[in-house]
Amino acid sequence: MAPGSSLMRDSRDVKISPSSEGEIAVIGVPWDWNVTGPPGSRLAPRAIREKLYGFSRYSPTFKSSLESRLVDLGDIKVAARDWELTRTRITSVARRSYKTYKFSLFLGGDHSITEPLVEALIEEYGEVGILMFDAHYDLRSVDEGSTSGDWLWRLSNKFSGRVKAAIIGIADYANPYYLQERAETLGYFIVDRMSLYSDLREALNAVDKLAEMNMKAYYITIDIDHLDQAYAPGTGAPTPIGMRPEETIEILMYAAKRIKPKAVDIVEVNPLLDVNNATSKLAAKLALLLIHSLQTKSNGEE
Repeated sequence: MAPGSSLMRDSRDVKISPSSEGEIAVIGVPWDWNVTGPPGSRLAPRAIREKLYGFSRYSPTFKSSLESRLVDLGDIKVAARDWELTRTRITSVARRSYKTYKFSLFLGGDHSITEPLVEALIEEYGEVGILMFDAHYDLRSVDEGSTSGDWLWRLSNKFSGRVKAAIIGIADYANPYYLQERAETLGYFIVDRMSLYSDLREALNAVDKLAEMNMKAYYITIDIDHLDQAYAPGTGAPTPIGMRPEETIEILMYAAKRIKPKAVDIVEVNPLLDVNNATSKLAAKLALLLIHSLQTKSNGEE
């Protein structure tokens, strides 16, 4: 039975489905050898796809059906335990996707995959503004090789001045203080989770500041662990008192209008730790809401 299939047949219920031609690429990156916690996120692309293609196309939020066609290009062939070869393959595939498709959706995988995905975008456009949802800064400097928590630090060093970032959802008691100092020195906009309880103004202002930098391209990365563990239990670093999905959705939909991202990735979903596929379902729905937001903006401009 195909992903998203059910025993009940309703000919008028049109599901999300991949197309042979379209404007949005869907690409899996089943890599998790850079995690320091429990492995399993290499299984996430398949799990998220299964939920993605089970949803109907119509959204009462947008009062329209999703018109964008998704071209599923399958998974990048990773080389087990060989990060350098794998990152070369990721960069190569991403480079082709950016040239061919209007928008790219990458399904991770651990967060280290974002580094080559953004690097390919920098090659194409020269500079990139990153909107990042994460409980962590991912600015660690480690001596033991690449990890899923150092990718932004590596990019910041390699492309000094050509990478700008806004990081939303930093959790309490989850990061050493030097990482906050490092983020501030780099000039990144930081919004901690607790500051969002009263309203989302600080996060929306961070998106505005990123947009006002007029970067030639923008990228969104969603580490699922920025969400509270009640909503996203299936991740290697679950966050107590994390963000709520409705907060993330409002910021994402606002960002779609302000920065017009070229691509998004969703990372750190671990199906082996999930409960009733809740995290995979949530990841799929976040992707659809962002894509629909982009579609709605485009239609409004025509």
